[in-house]
Amino acid sequence: MSLRHVLFLLLPCVALAQDDATAKLREWGAASGHFRLSIAPEQPRYAIGDPIRLTVVLKNVSGKTVLLWTIGAMRFYQMDVRVPTPAWLPFRPQAQMTALGRDETAERDVSVVGREVPDGYEWKEEIEISKLFDMSAVGEYRIIFLCRQPRPEGDHRESKDVRVVIVSNVLNVVVVPK
Repeated sequence: MSLRHVLFLLLPCVALAQDDATAKLREWGAASGHFRLSIAPEQPRYAIGDPIRLTVVLKNVSGKTVLLWTIGAMRFYQMDVRVPTPAWLPFRPQAQMTALGRDETAERDVSVVGREVPDGYEWKEEIEISKLFDMSAVGEYRIIFLCRQPRPEGDHRESKDVRVVIVSNVLNVVVVPK
């Protein structure tokens, strides 16, 4: 067997090891209800105009099989993207949505679908967030995702909402000049 064949056979193993290492380094938001939510970039820095891709992972951490509710084929989480601002400002305005972002978040008449997912199940999606939000300014963007799922049985908090809000980790993505 030639060295080229050995390298060809080892390449998938290296990719799997990298995915496993990435999963171990993944940051998570606090558990809420049955789930935890994580967002991670392909890289921490991007040049202006480069596509900014994120991996979103919603994980069942309940220790049992539970229902995961989705809204048809639409994304079932909200995205909060804050623009770079000077440190002295007490707040960060939200980034403007692009036409595609407005179209994808427009309310539609869709069905809610629940499916059983086992403990440890991870629902993953890769998105190009720079197509949904204007991220054309240089600086650090702060990104948080939120997801609503049914409140676990036996959770009788004073809230009248039958859902819990799952909040991701806080992600800072830096955009630099070309």
